[in-house]
Amino acid sequence: MVVSPLVISLFPTMSKSPITTGFAWSPIVQSAVTKAIRIIQPDNTSEDTPVLHGLVALHIRRGDFEGHCHFLQGRAQGYNSWNLLPSLPDNFDPEQFHGDEDKTTEHYQRHCWPSIGQIIARLRQVARDVDQVYVMTNGQGEWLDGLVAALKQDGWRRVVTSAEVKNVLVDAESVVDQAVDMEVRMLCRHL
Repeated sequence: MVVSPLVISLFPTMSKSPITTGFAWSPIVQSAVTKAIRIIQPDNTSEDTPVLHGLVALHIRRGDFEGHCHFLQGRAQGYNSWNLLPSLPDNFDPEQFHGDEDKTTEHYQRHCWPSIGQIIARLRQVARDVDQVYVMTNGQGEWLDGLVAALKQDGWRRVVTSAEVKNVLVDAESVVDQAVDMEVRMLCRHL
């Protein structure tokens, strides 16, 4: 997969298209989001359009992504075309440390396969005035337990993972769990 800056030229048209501006989740996703909010913020009493105040949502990919990050680094590729949008606060430049292998590896790791320590450090930089974390991840077991423990030790009042949310979804809802995560992310107050 080659990340091309040409995709950026599509964004103005795509962001104004009826598919984007008229988008709405299906009833099954909406039902699952309601259940998710009860797990993520049990005290949230918002009715029609909830907003998740005091919450930051993290999307931390695991699974096969470690190998994919090495693949991207070996070809000096970016990891997400939309990350090239100049309006985003954390653009990724694969050429930033061209010629310095150690700095390049650290640069890729921090953006593509961050350690628990790097995740916590980044949260401290960007998540002010929030005390709750929702971790959207396909990470499991010891790694996920370690992340949750480290976040709690760092002072986060409430830490909930997508695995916990998935546990309360019925079969039809669990099939759309990634859509649930995306809607939860959209309901967070933007930092």
